Amino acid sequence: MNFPRNISLVLIVAESLLLVSCSNPDRNSTIDQLALTKLEPQNYVVEYRGVPVGTYETSGFLNEKGEYEYSHVYTYASTNNLTLQAVRRLRFDSKPPYSLQNAESVKYSQPDSVPYESLAITRANGSLTVELQGSDPVTLNEDFTLNEYFGLESWLITTEPPKGSELTLISLDLGNATLSPNTWFVTDSSSEIVAVRSLSQVESVFEKGLNNVQLKSSSDTTGLMLRRAEGETESLSAGVPLTSNSLDLRVPLKGQLERPRQLVMLRLKATFSNGNPGPWQDLLSSAQTLQIGESATRFTSGSWESKTRTESDNASSSSRLMDLAAKAIEGLSEENEKISALVRFTHDFVDYQAASAPSSIFTTLKTRKGDCSDIANLLRALATSSGLQARTVYGLVYDEASHTFQIHAWNEFRLSDRSYRSVDATWDQPYADATHIEFPDAYLHEILYSLEQMSLQVIDLEYAKT
Repeated sequence: MNFPRNISLVLIVAESLLLVSCSNPDRNSTIDQLALTKLEPQNYVVEYRGVPVGTYETSGFLNEKGEYEYSHVYTYASTNNLTLQAVRRLRFDSKPPYSLQNAESVKYSQPDSVPYESLAITRANGSLTVELQGSDPVTLNEDFTLNEYFGLESWLITTEPPKGSELTLISLDLGNATLSPNTWFVTDSSSEIVAVRSLSQVESVFEKGLNNVQLKSSSDTTGLMLRRAEGETESLSAGVPLTSNSLDLRVPLKGQLERPRQLVMLRLKATFSNGNPGPWQDLLSSAQTLQIGESATRFTSGSWESKTRTESDNASSSSRLMDLAAKAIEGLSEENEKISALVRFTHDFVDYQAASAPSSIFTTLKTRKGDCSDIANLLRALATSSGLQARTVYGLVYDEASHTFQIHAWNEFRLSDRSYRSVDATWDQPYADATHIEFPDAYLHEILYSLEQMSLQVIDLEYAKT
């Protein structure tokens, strides 16, 4: 599975706030206070234009050597039932000059335990050396300490800068192990809060406390936002899966498609207003085209269910699923017949109802209402209850009313002969038409951002012969 190595929107917001330095003298008493305060867990929700796409959690502890250890865990929702996680840990001396001893950045696709990218910074002979997976070691020319790590917070506490104040900071991008300057401006200040904005247009609000400041929210120009979680339950959520109604994104199509539901092959040219295909890069041909349907290249592996599972882990729900699945495929033995029967059953069982967030399978079974993602998730559960392999697919599909491509959810089955079959129970399609474009494997907010820049043009198409 190929995930992008150079992530343009991997929450630089939080890192630029937490890994910074300023041109001020060491304030060891303040640094000690901050170091102890930041041992307590802090939890944030990551949103993209109001849609939750992940979480950010930071915490620390004093290890057996008396060193400060801090961890930053970014957990992002993706498509295809995947969750992507970036874990970053730093270890500092607890005495002046509070030198960084070790740091690491590791990225996973859960539940896979093998990282697809890793970076480590280690101290040897007084210097910091960077080891990036697949690259030769590089020695950093500068040092890094707790004074830099908590530089912004230290400045805000000890200086109490008024509105209009500015400060140039040096930030450490742990993901790429680079140091770069950035200037911050105080845009608002009171006894309770202080707001700052950087030259890179990151806007952040801190709440003041006794000998401490705590980040309340932070956002950038792409629509990505960090918001402090209201409680533990919210902070532990990895972000809601994408639904058709969670964000009204419409990808324009030059011209319009006739009889789209009868298409078996569609070749489109993709254009991006910012010139950057982002996560779509590996899916496009050299001519920037994308083919769907017959003879199309299958470009994702997704996540398959190996056993019956419900989001509620409810025993009665599992029993209900098995009863409904048995009813739907009663008297059928052939694999493809079972799939067609389950598609028709799910379509008839659930009344479509737009929603801003997905429901659990338990709720869908109880209310018999749901949007496309609820319908697809129920079909997936019914399929696995029947011994079939199915997954929920998120992507774009052509909407005849608006002549645009919009966010949608459907299903794909893996057959016993190792072939694949796409279906759409929302539209009662035992074979999904060729306007169904699956999202690439990437961070959800990267996909959403790319859709805002995207437009499509028909290059070629083919209709069903009957």
